[in-house]
Amino acid sequence: MCHRLLRFVRHTACGHNSFQGDSVIDCRSRECKISSHHPSPCNPCTCRRYYGYVLATVGYTFTYCHVL
Repeated sequence: MCHRLLRFVRHTACGHNSFQGDSVIDCRSRECKISSHHPSPCNPCTCRRYYGYVLATVGYTFTYCHVL
């Protein structure tokens, strides 16, 4: 099942997280509608249509975020 990878930076001076972006991780399954390996056309399509688990990566910086 395809899933998302979220990237954050934690500002240790203030404790806030800043969202940096996200990516889709392809599961390469023919039974997943989101996957690049899903056949087209697929009629009637009963394949999975939702992302699975979410992975989060956190980097650290010793500065304040832009909120303050």
